Amino acid sequence: SWPITCHTIAKDLKERQNIPWIADLRDLWNLNPYVSHTFIRNYFEKRLELKTFENVDALTTTTDLAAETLSTLHPMRRIVPILSGYDKDDFKFLEELIAENDDLPNNSTNDSSKLKFIYAGSLYGGKRDPSYLFEAIRQLEDENKLDSSKISIEFYGDSIGLGEIAKRNGLLDIVHIGGKIAHDEVLKKQLNSDVLLLISWDNEKEKMFIPGKIYEYFALKKPVLSIGYKEGSLKDLIEETKVGYHVSSLESTKEALLDIYNEFVEKGTVELNYDMNIDDYSMENMAKKFADLLNELEN
Repeated sequence: SWPITCHTIAKDLKERQNIPWIADLRDLWNLNPYVSHTFIRNYFEKRLELKTFENVDALTTTTDLAAETLSTLHPMRRIVPILSGYDKDDFKFLEELIAENDDLPNNSTNDSSKLKFIYAGSLYGGKRDPSYLFEAIRQLEDENKLDSSKISIEFYGDSIGLGEIAKRNGLLDIVHIGGKIAHDEVLKKQLNSDVLLLISWDNEKEKMFIPGKIYEYFALKKPVLSIGYKEGSLKDLIEETKVGYHVSSLESTKEALLDIYNEFVEKGTVELNYDMNIDDYSMENMAKKFADLLNELEN
């Protein structure tokens, strides 16, 4: 998507060479809810976007909702949603480890009797907030519905303010805060967890976005507990694929957590009964969709 000069160069190439042109907007231009300008700049940016894409053969973006939003500015253009995906090459070493029966590194608790959650990535200064999870654990324990000592939650990456939230809920003993670690190490730890946490901003601006992290979670074939806005593309994807739970309130978090906890206590694991073909969400498959679109335009 960025820098925008890529699109102005592509526009020039199309005009000179008379070749098909697909403009991919992983992030939207003027309609990006996270970008704000003055009225004057918005006016000229909008004119520039309209002028830039006046002869584009197709616009692509990441979700159906983003495509619908884009169509409000470009009603005469062809707009195709093509999801992001995971890179199969990132997971080859994990397959080799499993095939060789090598020991995967344990969670820092080093205790398979604990229900292990893991989140790796930035919390963006509190915009991604795990408070619902911590409060749900605290309340369910107060209601004698779970034992927090049987739970472990690990965070890796930028976790500013996380310790204070854990302390406020009396959960410092079960929350483990690590720093940034290599991507390969993250994947190993995630493979050794029971549930993968996905935390997004609880804001309407998030409706049209799907974090790229979810596609890696698909590849890891682990249950997902997603905390974020009450509706939108991410919620729809999780419900469609049946990879886990998407929650947006304290009560819904308590319900999901109790389901997960009770299953773990009963079975010693949390099963994933997903309804999808994992390969459908690989970058290889997404690249094929771009290739098919190009071939269609060329013909």
